[in-house]
Amino acid sequence: MHLVRALVVSLGLVAPATGQAGPGDLSDPVMIFADCAGRFSAEMEHSWLMGHDPAEVTRQRAMMIDLVDAARPADAGPAILATRIEAKFAQAALLQRASFTRDPQQARQARATARAALERCLFLMTS
Repeated sequence: MHLVRALVVSLGLVAPATGQAGPGDLSDPVMIFADCAGRFSAEMEHSWLMGHDPAEVTRQRAMMIDLVDAARPADAGPAILATRIEAKFAQAALLQRASFTRDPQQARQARATARAALERCLFLMTS
């Protein structure tokens, strides 16, 4: 865990806390990580529900949670949790629409939006 914290700080992904970021403040790297952790949580649960193997997304979720934990200021817990929950529900809604709507255009649009959100998160883990 200390290695992750050192990496996050050394890469400049986290600036010193000058104020408290609110839920959904995606200009703060910690909140970006929290948003991604929530989205990976939704993807993991959707995989379970659809009968797919959630191993890879579970691993990705754990990595993102490690980034959140390494980078978060001590007093940001409630805002981080709120961001994770909001992102999880947003991603879950997209996945449900993509999987269960009867309108093919809406399903394609929801699938593309969900994929784009997750790709942004995957990019953070590979860059």
